[in-house]
Amino acid sequence: ERKHCYILPGMGWNYYHWLLETVPLLRHYPEAVGDGEKPPLALFFPLKKWHLETLRLLGMGDVDLLPYEEGRWFRYECAWLPEFASHCLVPSPEDIEFLRERLAKPAKPKAGKKVFLTRRGVSAIRTVKGRKALEEKYRAKGFDVLDPSRMSLGQQIEFFSDADVVVAEGGAALANMVFCPNDAKFIIYSGDRAWAETFTMIASVLGQEVEVHLGQTHPVPNPYYLWTAFDVAGLKNLTRRNNA
Repeated sequence: ERKHCYILPGMGWNYYHWLLETVPLLRHYPEAVGDGEKPPLALFFPLKKWHLETLRLLGMGDVDLLPYEEGRWFRYECAWLPEFASHCLVPSPEDIEFLRERLAKPAKPKAGKKVFLTRRGVSAIRTVKGRKALEEKYRAKGFDVLDPSRMSLGQQIEFFSDADVVVAEGGAALANMVFCPNDAKFIIYSGDRAWAETFTMIASVLGQEVEVHLGQTHPVPNPYYLWTAFDVAGLKNLTRRNNA
């Protein structure tokens, strides 16, 4: 049991959702409550190095963390559950500006710094048909091919701070737009049924130029919940306790 807790909800295991949805909720984090205690952060997902690095860069490396552990329960006298400012995968301007102010180090674009962001290292079913040919096309035009998932958060912030032109499939790596210069340029490829104005909103807030290419979407099976097991008795007990 703990007196206080600040809950960070969301799909924080994904780089985009963590950076553009969950992290901005820390804008409302109470510095101290009661006798000066800093509320621990409760998260709904296992922590990775880049989660911890984010908190450290935000100056919150000393805050206690309560990461998700299966079968572990907590009880609090008072808990904060902030509401997302972004909706339908469209980030809020305030959240973008928060990340820009607290984490980004934008500089002038370095002329000729052109990069193609590959999703080869990402385990996901969403992909562009002919990805390899597309990648080779841009490589032949002098673009460096980069897999951001192999970089730390600090390395990504540093790398994108002076990017000139960025080409990518629509995906989490484009969250790094918030670290790019205001006059950087982007070319994005995505399926027409998978597209939301996620990245165009970032560009709109920062004044960046974006060119979007949408192709026909071909659905594929995604047995995401195939092995999911629901603890029905546990849900009933939780409901009774909440209604008590």
